[in-house]
Amino acid sequence: MKIVTSQQMIKIENQAATQGISQQELMENAGLCIARKIRLLLGNLAPNHILALIGSGNNGGDGLIAAKYLKMWGAEVTVYLCSTRKISYPKLTTLENLGVQIKHFITDSQLTDLKLTISKSTILLDGIMGTGLSRPIDGKLAAIFKLFKSTYNQNVYRISIDVPSGLNPDTGNADDLSIKSDLTLTLGYPKLGLYLNQGTTLTDQVEVLDIGIPDDIIPNSKINLTTGSWVKNVLPDRPKNAHKGTFGKTLIIGGSKFYSGAPYLSAIAAARSGAGLVTLAVTSEVQKSISSLTPIPTYLPLSDFSNDTNRNQNIETVFNNITKYKSVLIGPGLGADFDTQMFLQQMLDKKQLLPPTILDADAINILSKSTGKTWWSNLPKETILTPHLAEFSRLTNLSISKINSNKIPLASKIAIESQTIIILKGPNTIVALPTGSIFVSPFANPSLATAGTGDVLAGIIAGFLAQGLSVQSASVLAVFVHGQSGKYVNCKFGDQGSLANDLLEYIPETINYIRNYNC
Repeated sequence: MKIVTSQQMIKIENQAATQGISQQELMENAGLCIARKIRLLLGNLAPNHILALIGSGNNGGDGLIAAKYLKMWGAEVTVYLCSTRKISYPKLTTLENLGVQIKHFITDSQLTDLKLTISKSTILLDGIMGTGLSRPIDGKLAAIFKLFKSTYNQNVYRISIDVPSGLNPDTGNADDLSIKSDLTLTLGYPKLGLYLNQGTTLTDQVEVLDIGIPDDIIPNSKINLTTGSWVKNVLPDRPKNAHKGTFGKTLIIGGSKFYSGAPYLSAIAAARSGAGLVTLAVTSEVQKSISSLTPIPTYLPLSDFSNDTNRNQNIETVFNNITKYKSVLIGPGLGADFDTQMFLQQMLDKKQLLPPTILDADAINILSKSTGKTWWSNLPKETILTPHLAEFSRLTNLSISKINSNKIPLASKIAIESQTIIILKGPNTIVALPTGSIFVSPFANPSLATAGTGDVLAGIIAGFLAQGLSVQSASVLAVFVHGQSGKYVNCKFGDQGSLANDLLEYIPETINYIRNYNC
């Protein structure tokens, strides 16, 4: 599903108008869809009171139509007009005739009516600003927003139309008083700002509503929201007459005396994602540590990297066996000292012999130390890099704040220049393809903000590559599986206290969810 800017959405609506679908018709569809969603959430509307906060823009119009339907279906509805000027919607007369209470903050000098209405409301519907945000939140409007914020610890459900009021729909930057919603019902297509900067924190859930835009109107955008239906289409088959060789083998090179847990997490994630066999190329010290935890991986024993002889022997061991594997993951817990740097360089000098390759963690840190040439000049043809913000900062020599302000264009630029896939990890993880296309994860989850979750993601990618997926499909699918697994973990443990290994048991459950996803 395409992600659009506010200007792209205007062009889409204009194109719809040329096909005979007016803006008024789209607004009517939007209002009806919003009302249906609220009815679905509440079930029986009759005992519930809904407060619609309405501005002077299109989102206000959507909110008024939703209010009409909700009143017709039995809800108690109050419309509170939040414009500094008189709003003359013809719809207001219809609402008054239906018995909807209409209040205006111009005549509510102390916001007494608003406070009283909020206190008895089940749902607050935010239709104040939306994608047409063009002014700061100040004056009496600021007082309304502050009052809205005071409800965050109350038993009231907050729904925003299109984007939370105060959020820039293109950049994700937000006013300090911006509304935080439990649910944002975005119209037609998801808006870019919902997945950037403060946009990730201002709504707990985003749902895209179909407002009747014709299917043949395709937004001119290279940015896509990864959906359940998309990943279902690329999920590897599991034939009943299969054996372990059917699902491929993956090789994971990593681990050190300080970080033996990282390759363990990657190995189990690869196995949980469906790889037929997972092999760890690790030192005997790391093997001893991991084998005490799990019997799952096989091993390709390596010597330590402390001298040229050992390093050359390790290279020989890896490449004598490399043809057995459909994917290789290098980096989890590997370390980044001089000897390890030399090992990675020797590995990449034989890049033409490597299968699709994931470079994670310390492998990325080593790459960032490259001098005299671009760091991507010696990478295999099919390479995936999985940096978090700090690692991407080292790769690009850009500050984290600059990257945060330009995540999508920067990730795309590096992916195109290096002809690699860049998976920039974080809230709403970005997958940038060398073609210029971008896939944005729908998941922003504090359960993934802990050590080791990146090792799990790298292992999932390796597992899907082993099963024969392309580097593009494996990357996008793995990020989705990782995010959905994190959602399951968050449901079980909450925002705090979960560990990376908690993700592992939910990987098969997530894959099963995708396989049975109802489009």
